Amino acid sequence: MSGPHCGNNPRFELTDADRQAVEDFKAYLQRRAAGGPPERELRPAEDDEG
Repeated sequence: MSGPHCGNNPRFELTDADRQAVEDFKAYLQRRAAGGPPERELRPAEDDEG
């Protein structure tokens, strides 16, 4: 048994998607630290036509 799904549980195995999210975030932090370009929108802009 791996225990609860929690960031403080070292025995819980990450999924491939979890690992990819971690790698993406690490890359984002490196770009920010290096003064890289602004990040793209993570979600599409909402229409004003509502």
